[in-house]
Amino acid sequence: MRPPPLPAPRQDAATIFSNGAIYVIGGSDASGAPSTTVYELAPNTQTGDLGSWTTDDALALPAARSRAAVAVSSAGPFVVGGSDRSGTAPPP
Repeated sequence: MRPPPLPAPRQDAATIFSNGAIYVIGGSDASGAPSTTVYELAPNTQTGDLGSWTTDDALALPAARSRAAVAVSSAGPFVVGGSDRSGTAPPP
């Protein structure tokens, strides 16, 4: 079974599986610009249907990032590092 395509192209995005869902976080869009977008795919565990990607606005990044790392804790996902449009991420 092929997974559904993302709503928009992404390169250098962070990805993670957490709480039964797959997340694609940030990354560069088709023009090469870093993105704040978070896409979520939550397969149906009863039927196996993969469903469709949705945009999770509640998890949108506060600043655009590509090439970031992501980790999950009991508090949820944490995105660290990455690059902004200038190629570097400013310190917090």
